[in-house]
Order: sequence, then C-alpha cells, then structure tokens
Amino acid sequence: MIYRILLVLSILLCGFNLASGQEYIEKRYSIFFRVGDSKVDRAYNNNDRTLDMMVDDIKATLDVDGFAPDSLLIYASASPEGSVLLNERLARERANATMNYVLGLLPQLKEAEIKIESRPNDWSGVILTLRRDETI
Repeated sequence: MIYRILLVLSILLCGFNLASGQEYIEKRYSIFFRVGDSKVDRAYNNNDRTLDMMVDDIKATLDVDGFAPDSLLIYASASPEGSVLLNERLARERANATMNYVLGLLPQLKEAEIKIESRPNDWSGVILTLRRDETI
C-alpha cells in the first residue's frame, strides 16, 4: 500500500528586540501543501486557521511598544519522495510563497527582516505523519 505524505512548512517567529534589552519570542506554525505544489492554499488541511493565528500573533507582537522585529524565520521542506533537485526547488518555492503571503498581509515587515531556510528532505515530518496515522 502506498501512502502520500503531507508536506509541511514550518514557520518560526523569533528574535524580537525589546528597547530595554533583548527578548526572544518563539512560536511555531505548520502550513501544509499539496503534493508537488508550492501555492499557499488557505482551504487545504486547516491552513486557514493556522495562517490567521500566525498573522494575528505577529500583528500583536508588532503592536507592543518597544518591540522591533529582528527577524522572522521561514523554514520550508519537502517530503523525501522525489529527486533531491525537485525537492530543493519545491522547498525554496514554498518558502518564497509563504514569505510573499506574509508580506502581503503585514506590509510593516520588511523583506530584509525575513530569513528563509529550506531543506529538500524532511524525514522528521514524515516520521511524525506516520506516527499520527492510525491506519498504518
């Protein structure tokens, strides 16, 4: 039996500076993509709730007096099926699509404040998905 693995993009909100010192804020969100696709699809796999929560959390953090964003890290990956070259491209496209989505909703963020990392093969995401699947 063949199982299609859900592809995950994790977004990590981090590194906000406080006027009186430095405070580190970390929040993680997972956005799911259809197999072989890099489009941010709000209607897919509860992405709408996750994206709304993510944007609301970022807005709330930006509204706090004395906070200035140091960085927002967008980390993207693909499941290990397929060639490494295809997965590298797909992960990079997913990271860029998510960055453009965030910038479209939060124009006060600057592209220079967003850091992108991508990895072609996300074995930990595959293992997590398999553990959650009760049919296996």
